[in-house]
Amino acid sequence: NVVTPSTVIAELILENPNTAEGQTNEPLVIPLRACVWGTILEINQGLTPKVIMEDPLLDGYLAVILPSGRFPPNEVVSASSPHESGNDSKRHRSDKAE
Repeated sequence: NVVTPSTVIAELILENPNTAEGQTNEPLVIPLRACVWGTILEINQGLTPKVIMEDPLLDGYLAVILPSGRFPPNEVVSASSPHESGNDSKRHRSDKAE
């Protein structure tokens, strides 16, 4: 499956603690987005709330995504302060190499 940064790959559903008395208790749904362009290689089928709490860095992953496209993205590469021109940034890079 191809994903973009805005693709929702999962939803976190929480009980809504702010429900007023007499209202229905609708859960709070938080979309979890891919945040990258790429292809999903694997979805973690063993993901549970317990795993997320106990081992979020290893077994608590949502998915394995193979990134595609440029890195860093064009937005980051072309970002510069209003006081710099393209030539200034090239000059600074060559100064560091010396």
